[in-house]
Amino acid sequence: MSKVIRYISLYWQFIVVYMKSKMQYRIGFFAEILANFVLVGVYYAGIVIIFTNFKEINGWNLSQILFLFSFNWLCYSVSGFLLWAPMLNLGDTIQAGEFDSYLIRPLNPLTYLVFRQFQYTFIPRLIVALVFIVSSFKSTGIEITVQTVSLMVIYLITGILIHSCILVCIGAVSFVIIQNRQVGELLTSSDYGLRTFTDYPLSIYNKFVRFLLTCLIPYAFVNYYPVAMLLGKNKEISTNSMFYVLPVLIAVILFIIAKIAWNAGLRKYESTGN
Repeated sequence: MSKVIRYISLYWQFIVVYMKSKMQYRIGFFAEILANFVLVGVYYAGIVIIFTNFKEINGWNLSQILFLFSFNWLCYSVSGFLLWAPMLNLGDTIQAGEFDSYLIRPLNPLTYLVFRQFQYTFIPRLIVALVFIVSSFKSTGIEITVQTVSLMVIYLITGILIHSCILVCIGAVSFVIIQNRQVGELLTSSDYGLRTFTDYPLSIYNKFVRFLLTCLIPYAFVNYYPVAMLLGKNKEISTNSMFYVLPVLIAVILFIIAKIAWNAGLRKYESTGN
């Protein structure tokens, strides 16, 4: 426990130092934060515009879609704040020869990467997603009980872990192909990434997409299956107790895979000699 507290304290010190450097250019910093608020607002506006023409999408109304969308974005924002920059920039770090210095630090290389870089532009996404989760919760029809709140907290944690493990796997790819940004963008981009498919109900897609997002790259366990269970949108899901534990099981499996992939990448790493 004391080790965890020490790591949290150390991470906070890294954040403070980084933010002090960003405050040297305050106008640029706040402009970037504002731009991200606007960007997130555009995504949400797109959903609202869709529902000006349709009352529902495959049985999901506006409040339920906003809840589903926000659930995904909240999990992604937390994991993105911690891991997006370290993992997607790892290829550049390796190519420049900087990763060698990480191996001689008193911290684990992955821990040092996370502590050294964080993506503050995810903060607006996190705030907006949290606001919409709270505001849309009452109108979704979910009964507020100790059980439903507990399940939401558990599923948010597992969703964050699933997103984080996928990001770590993307980072591990850079030990093999060096430049992994294209792989990262393909999976995580907010415009065309595979992650965005689960912004909408999985039931609207064909069997291949459902299989892909459930079995191969399990983004569906971040928000679709948990939210579908909470809303009772799919009887096969909501009445099958196995689905209640599957998101947790998938998160644990992905954690093991991410750890194996990262350690395998480290063993394969060869210095650029720069």
